[in-house]
Amino acid sequence: MSKLPKKANLNTNKNYRNDIDGLRALAIIAVIFNHFNKEALPSGYLGVDIFFCISGFVITSSILAKSFTSFKDLIISFYEKRVRRLIPAQVVFVLLTSILICIFNPYPGVSLWTGITSLIGFSNIYLLSESTDYFASSTDLNPFTHTWSLGVEEQFYLIFPFIIFCCYKFKNNFKFKKVFSLVLIFLSIGSFILFIYLNQTNKSAAYFLMPARFWEISSGCITYLLHKNRFFHKKFLFEIPNIFLLSSIVLIFFLPVSLNVIATPLIIILTCLLITNLKKFGTTYRILTFKKVTYIGSISYSLYLYHWGILSISRWTIGITWWTIPFQLLLIFIMAISSYRFIENPFRYSSWLNNKIINIFASFALSCASILWLLFLGSELKTNLYSGKKDDLDSTRGAFIPDTNITKANCLDHRTIQQVFKNCSFINKNSKRTIWFVGDSHSHSSIQSYMSIKDDLELNAFFHARRGTLFPSLRYELKNQIRENGLISHLFQKEIENHIISNANKNDIVLIHVRYPIYFGPEELSNEEDFIFFNKENKQINRSEFYDLWLNDLTNFAQLIAKRDINIILVSPKPEYNFINRQQCYKEWFNTKIYSDCSISKNNLLNKNGFYIEHYKRIDNLIKSNKNIKFFDLLDELCPEKKCSYLSKSGNSLYQDQDHLSNYAAKEIVGESLKEFILKNNL
Repeated sequence: MSKLPKKANLNTNKNYRNDIDGLRALAIIAVIFNHFNKEALPSGYLGVDIFFCISGFVITSSILAKSFTSFKDLIISFYEKRVRRLIPAQVVFVLLTSILICIFNPYPGVSLWTGITSLIGFSNIYLLSESTDYFASSTDLNPFTHTWSLGVEEQFYLIFPFIIFCCYKFKNNFKFKKVFSLVLIFLSIGSFILFIYLNQTNKSAAYFLMPARFWEISSGCITYLLHKNRFFHKKFLFEIPNIFLLSSIVLIFFLPVSLNVIATPLIIILTCLLITNLKKFGTTYRILTFKKVTYIGSISYSLYLYHWGILSISRWTIGITWWTIPFQLLLIFIMAISSYRFIENPFRYSSWLNNKIINIFASFALSCASILWLLFLGSELKTNLYSGKKDDLDSTRGAFIPDTNITKANCLDHRTIQQVFKNCSFINKNSKRTIWFVGDSHSHSSIQSYMSIKDDLELNAFFHARRGTLFPSLRYELKNQIRENGLISHLFQKEIENHIISNANKNDIVLIHVRYPIYFGPEELSNEEDFIFFNKENKQINRSEFYDLWLNDLTNFAQLIAKRDINIILVSPKPEYNFINRQQCYKEWFNTKIYSDCSISKNNLLNKNGFYIEHYKRIDNLIKSNKNIKFFDLLDELCPEKKCSYLSKSGNSLYQDQDHLSNYAAKEIVGESLKEFILKNNL
């Protein structure tokens, strides 16, 4: 077995630096401050990036400060130290918090899976797969969102010893460190380029993925190597006032999130410079090595674990206000100190855990046992643990027709056209007429409205929905590329459109239900930055031109099917709500407040940005020129009074989330109104 250069044994007595703990304290305070109030310290989240840099510095010093007889010896020692340091405290945190989130969240599936994946070091990848935007308010309700950074570090730890192993053949100590530095610099440059590229194309991937974060941790590794190279240190590093570096780091925390691409490299550079330039006994050194500051740094891992979990549970219950903050801070520190004293330190330094291989396997066994418990918790206990009122609401996955194949899996974002033709039709034996439910996910959420009309009107039904895609379809792309490719969705919708044109029978009805604001509304309603629109010649066009093009396509589609007396029912836009989670709209014993965002003034909604009024005008002109297009004003059905409410008068939820209809609303309100509308218009 190859051996590490024997001369790579650095001075172990000087390995620990209490000023590093001071930097950890600064980082965790910034992170906690940011998570309490993102507006007060917008870039405080960059404290995590400081942790990455420090981590690289510390693990490099830890490895190179010891002599290892072989790669096996190195890798066992390295991983044993990591698992003893990280896993026990994380397991306890995840188990405790999982029980709490099941008590306060009736649908904790995403949270539990985030916790499960965090125990195997992949929660960052899971969150990315769930199309999570770290800066979106919805992430605040997942008590394990912050474990993405642990995933990044643990994935780095998987490859770091192998990078060292690749440099083993250079037995000479000087050559080893030189080659090791060059390899890290080369990989860091590639990682940094990826970071810049993904920030332009897929911000969530840039945030969550280890390859785009590698350069931050390796910067700490390189800093340690240069710090120990006295020649380089004297020749190339100029004197920079330490207080200037520390102040600059603090000032960066106040930069807006939009400057993330600039702020992140700056905070890494300044951290590296401060670590390597810090002068003992200076003002900055005294600040960072103040006893209480270094203690906060020493418990920073447990602080990081528990602060987010406590804030997340608070958002489900009492909220975060000026009067709750002292209690929440106190609880955060109590839990962190307890974790540090009774879990971290005993497992980290206990002399009875002296077999490294057994320690590694024991840690993994502990993680596996915890994962099994969480799976049981998620499948068997979660509904029993929830302590609030259980409403009648099905989740998005619950939109279906009973005793049929008409489900989300088959009829929303299906994989093949043949699948939807086979599974998504409901045949009424007494009728030759069909109502075609088409559109985006909002069409899918209205499926159960058919249950109110199928018996009285004797209509067959066909259901097809494509998430985030208009009907009639036009081509668009999403800049962040989190959703599936817009061209693929466009082609699927186009095939459904052609199928209706070719196969619909006389007196059929095409019910078009889409979320108009996201395609045609102003930036406040539509997240305009997400979309790139194209015309028929595949040339990029603006949102207004896209709107005109859709109206023209809808006119052409209406004229083609008008020849067979086929009518179109165009459903109006619905109210959309701004709360983080629908449960905030329910009075519970643990949260008696009804959030103001759970109701909207109907007049304010109509006048907001002028979109709704403009849309009504355009559709009115469309109807005047196309007799087979009818307009079903869903807004009046969901808002019969001056205010639009998230809950019905009977207390039932009208929505699944901020804007999709619940099964209750689809069947009991929309379905009944749709039946009257069809009869009234002799359709």
